Amino acid sequence: PPLGRFSLGTDDHGAALDHLRELDLTQAVRLGRVEKPLNGGTVIELGLPEGRRLFEAHVGRSEIVGGARLSTRKRYRAVFDKLLEFASTRGVVAWNQITRTLLEAYVQHLEQKGYAYRSIYLEATVVKQAVNWLIEAGHLPETCRLRLRLSRDNETSTYCWTEAEVRAMLEHCRERPNLQPLGQLLTLLALTGLRISEALQLRWSDVDLTADQPMIHLVDESRKRQRALSGAVRTLKGKRGRSLPIYQDLRQMLLEMPRRGDGLVFHGPQGGRWKSDSVRTLLKREVIAPLAARFHRSSGEPGFESGRLHSFRHFFCSQCANQGIPERTLMSWLGHAEAAMVRRYYHLTDTESRRLMDRLSIQVVTQAPE
Repeated sequence: PPLGRFSLGTDDHGAALDHLRELDLTQAVRLGRVEKPLNGGTVIELGLPEGRRLFEAHVGRSEIVGGARLSTRKRYRAVFDKLLEFASTRGVVAWNQITRTLLEAYVQHLEQKGYAYRSIYLEATVVKQAVNWLIEAGHLPETCRLRLRLSRDNETSTYCWTEAEVRAMLEHCRERPNLQPLGQLLTLLALTGLRISEALQLRWSDVDLTADQPMIHLVDESRKRQRALSGAVRTLKGKRGRSLPIYQDLRQMLLEMPRRGDGLVFHGPQGGRWKSDSVRTLLKREVIAPLAARFHRSSGEPGFESGRLHSFRHFFCSQCANQGIPERTLMSWLGHAEAAMVRRYYHLTDTESRRLMDRLSIQVVTQAPE
């Protein structure tokens, strides 16, 4: 029967023979050719649901001992839902059958389904992590280790707003009373680079509007378990708190905004607490759609209509970089531990590229004598 291809995971000849014997025995037991190993050991056949339960219990342990946060666990569940659905179409019922060949086929399956490169990279990475942990925890033999190198996408597909586009969106919101709360939120995103989750959790106690040194202070509370008046515990990506100065135009807007009893800075049009999905829907329907014709691109390349809430973070990063903000400072403002992430957010427009080129002074070309 077809067994697939397997890596022995070593360059040592003796170790390779040992791994080969183990692999042969594992497959023989799986196919019912032998009842148990001749050496008296045990060959493990781990069903997909049971292996999933073990791994999810592992990542769901307390964060104090290295467990993942709730949002990460939710992403893992979605990954396993799709993996098990695909495995069933291939007759795969055990983690012992998750081979390099099967993982490559799964990646191709996701590509054909139209998933984004980063999503596919995440899916394949989680599968590898699960298999490797099951091996290290003694639930699978070493021969099941997936030795497949995954190429990470260092480019970004997120569209970066231009100054003209951001200005038009903010003016559009200011002119319509029902969109003024959205306009205030978008102003904050454009002038701070905050993630939408951070903006919606922002409290007045985080905001210092003193004239000489206005600042925003974000504190991760996932470990302290502090609760605000709203009853929410704030968690920041990377669990790192940070502070950033408030741009003067933003300070003026914040000074004019009303304050509510729950302590949150931003609220929906009806005064209730906003959810990020509601903000995305409102932005797309009430702002992007009406303005799309003004910024339409006929080339088929990503444009105004491709933008989303995270595009404001890219906009802020690009504006700062183009105006000479040091990389380390920008890393601190955005909350990134690695400079590579800041560079990922940077977009150089043709206009800015032209402006920078015109500033150069390179004296190498001379006119030919008459």
